[in-house]
Amino acid sequence: MGSRAPGPLRWGAIAIGVAVDVGGTQLCTTAISMLVGIRATIRQPQATLDPVSTQAALHITMSGGRLYALLTVVGLLCSVAGGYLTAYVARTKVLLNAAVMGMCSGIVGLLMASASSRSSLSWSFFALTATTIPAAALGGLLCHLARQRD
Repeated sequence: MGSRAPGPLRWGAIAIGVAVDVGGTQLCTTAISMLVGIRATIRQPQATLDPVSTQAALHITMSGGRLYALLTVVGLLCSVAGGYLTAYVARTKVLLNAAVMGMCSGIVGLLMASASSRSSLSWSFFALTATTIPAAALGGLLCHLARQRD
């Protein structure tokens, strides 16, 4: 009683990390997108409150490169946080557990995107998903380094 299952992978820790990564990414990107949308609507000149022009302004703002970069950075930071938490909970084979967490998180992200996308996924989305694994491993490495300092 109280002993852990044999093997290097701690699936409970991995599941917690995936939940932090995917949930945190969804929560943060939704909040940022809402704030940007509200800001774009507020900045719309009062003389042009035509719904079509408001939608056009919102579309231009939401498809901007800076917003895309910000959302990408936020997503990668959530992957780092998920990897850190996975390593913290797993306590053994921290880099392996964090990397597996990144792989699982990437798969969940792809499944969510393909379920919600009307068109096929782009190569850039696959490339961003592939960066989830090294970002999660970085989180595991940071946890490992923090434990060594203590």
